[in-house]
Amino acid sequence: MTKIKAYVAGVVAFIACPCHLPLTLPLLISLTAGTAFSAWLAAPGTLLLVGAISTVVFIGGLALAFNWFTQPACPPIPNVTASPKLRLSR
Repeated sequence: MTKIKAYVAGVVAFIACPCHLPLTLPLLISLTAGTAFSAWLAAPGTLLLVGAISTVVFIGGLALAFNWFTQPACPPIPNVTASPKLRLSR
């Protein structure tokens, strides 16, 4: 499950990359056409803000992807019988 989350975070980071903004911004505006979000995206003064948000999402997605790719699939199970301090006494 962790690997799936890592791949999804990587794909989101790739799509939100600021260097892809000239391609993804018109696509996003056309996909959300007729909504207030599309009107906000198409406004002339919001390009810098959209670029900053895209950069933050890109860096966050990369950080999550690298974090989740480096985690082990499941944590190791401690050996309870090997330690005499953890034994139950009657």
